[in-house]
Amino acid sequence: MTKQTSTSKDICKTLLDYALNEAPTGAKARVVMGESGKKSVGVLNGKPQSYDNAQTRSVSLSVYIGQQKASASSEDFSDAALKKLAHETVLMAKATPANKDAMLAAKGQFLENVEELAKPLDLHDDGPHPDVTELQDMAFALENAAKATKGVRCKSVNTSFNYSTTTVLTSEGFNAQVKSTSFVPMLQTIAGEGGTQTTAYSYRVCRHREDLPAMETIGKEAAEKASAKQGAKPVPSGKMTILFDREVSPDLLGMFAGAISGMAVDKGTSFLKDSMGEQVFAKDITLTDDPTIPRGLGSDPCDRQGIPTKKLDLVKDGKLQHWLLSLASAKRLGLEPNGRGDGVTTLVMQPGTTSRDDLIAGVEKGILVTGMIGHSSNLTTGDFSRGAEGFLIENGKITQPVHEITIAGNLKDMFLNMTPADDLKLDLSIAAPTVRIEGMTVAGK
Repeated sequence: MTKQTSTSKDICKTLLDYALNEAPTGAKARVVMGESGKKSVGVLNGKPQSYDNAQTRSVSLSVYIGQQKASASSEDFSDAALKKLAHETVLMAKATPANKDAMLAAKGQFLENVEELAKPLDLHDDGPHPDVTELQDMAFALENAAKATKGVRCKSVNTSFNYSTTTVLTSEGFNAQVKSTSFVPMLQTIAGEGGTQTTAYSYRVCRHREDLPAMETIGKEAAEKASAKQGAKPVPSGKMTILFDREVSPDLLGMFAGAISGMAVDKGTSFLKDSMGEQVFAKDITLTDDPTIPRGLGSDPCDRQGIPTKKLDLVKDGKLQHWLLSLASAKRLGLEPNGRGDGVTTLVMQPGTTSRDDLIAGVEKGILVTGMIGHSSNLTTGDFSRGAEGFLIENGKITQPVHEITIAGNLKDMFLNMTPADDLKLDLSIAAPTVRIEGMTVAGK
């Protein structure tokens, strides 16, 4: 067997057979092969700066002997290398202490026909891969659009195309191969000079080339963001209403997802550990985790353990409905796994009925947060504290840009006092509209 002539499934099957032949009777094994590539172009000041065309291919093996588990990987797919990998992984498993979380999905638990079920999700662009000329043209269009705004220049401009194939095979019969692609144009812009410089960035991530917006739209957006920050300054400290723009509100949902991880709940390290069925968000808020969205960045028919995914309302009318459960965390909690062994898929806060402008109009004094810095929040206590920048709101109007402030509160209170706008944009694997929260603490000058 050689890596030039063998398919991914051939390599996985051979390695699985070698491992089971080496291991004691009753042992189990899982093989995962990842193949990925990235084409990336950088330009600046109208000239090409970089071009990368990287490819990686590796195979990993996990061996389970009772509750003993060991894993190892290799980028060498020769027959001798696969035999060595199997032999050494089995030896490691025999020498590893028992781990009650070491388990594989059994037949009846894992999803059958994964490849057929993945087709409607349309995660892979079957068109020709972009060449360097196409990627450069996209990048130049980004830069030219940004520079058309007076006083703005670019700090970096990049476009990339990513593709991957993941193949999984287990001794229990799970067999899956899923392909995906993504196109990512992005740029960082600078407005002003010297000590008055302000920066911003814009980007998009799309599975298919045809779903990308015009590069001019992204470039102009980044330029306008940087220009709008000119003249930013801190504001006096105090209690204020905070609006989290839809570009930063997904960060709050990411913290929520961490707090409902089955493992965090079992270990008692989540501030929501005793909140199942309780009101955790305002009563009109629903959070849906949907792995079935065609071309969605988080869409998948199953998690990496093979457990089927399905659409779940994690929060319905403000009440917590589900934990994120892997095989191991479900067993610990005495529940059934729900295909969230990898976390959320596409987590969406459903939009409200009030426009963003109307939410702003109802604020006497507050901050519209458009960027956050640092990660000092505590998911065990729910304490939240982040550096932030954005715009001051006075008497229902945006009056000036602000920076060098810190916003603090407790996530439990924040979630319960959250009001969503109607400006949801479903373009990332975690998405939320602009949200308003009353009575947060702002530390400024």
